[in-house]
Amino acid sequence: LAGTPPMLAMAGLEAGVDLWLDIDRAQVAAKSATLFDLLAAIGARLGLECVSPANPAERGSHISFRHPQAYALCQALIARGVIGDFRDPDILRFGLTPLYLGFEDVWRAGEILGEILATATHTDPTFSKRNAVT
Repeated sequence: LAGTPPMLAMAGLEAGVDLWLDIDRAQVAAKSATLFDLLAAIGARLGLECVSPANPAERGSHISFRHPQAYALCQALIARGVIGDFRDPDILRFGLTPLYLGFEDVWRAGEILGEILATATHTDPTFSKRNAVT
């Protein structure tokens, strides 16, 4: 590629780079690990099997749970404003982005997950219909 870079895009890039220059990566990693621990504890209380490595050095900033109806759970969560991801055949996965995700966000997501499981909302057939994108 050649030519003049688009200036508006470069301004956005500069702002993003400036943000990273002011961040302590150790603090970001620590918050990621704490967010993981919080959601892992909530998941355990709900009877979900955490399949992510417990050691933060062996995983990224996400957590995965195994559930036989993971796809339907993911869709029911999305309907309630909690964005997760489904991995075939039975994995419910959540990204834990410590730069803009707070402990209250994770706590609320756990509450919503608990409500869905308690009311079996995810068993509604509309949540089992496979979409092209999860």
